[in-house]
Amino acid sequence: LVEGARAGLVLSVLLAAAGLAAGAIHAAFLAAGHPAFRAPVSLGVLAATVLVSAVQAPLALRAFRSVAARDRGAPR
Repeated sequence: LVEGARAGLVLSVLLAAAGLAAGAIHAAFLAAGHPAFRAPVSLGVLAATVLVSAVQAPLALRAFRSVAARDRGAPR
């Protein structure tokens, strides 16, 4: 994010989306009553993943837009 490399920004957005998707999928399993998803360590890792992804997603999208705007304004 700091360097503004396009490939890194795309990967950052994809990882944030994957973390949020994992949280949603695991939440569905929890709601369905699957006991394997109620382990304290599993819940901790899931909560940390969702938290980091929720913070990362808007930062990565903002950086991606900034780089795209910079590239559009640059003379070719």
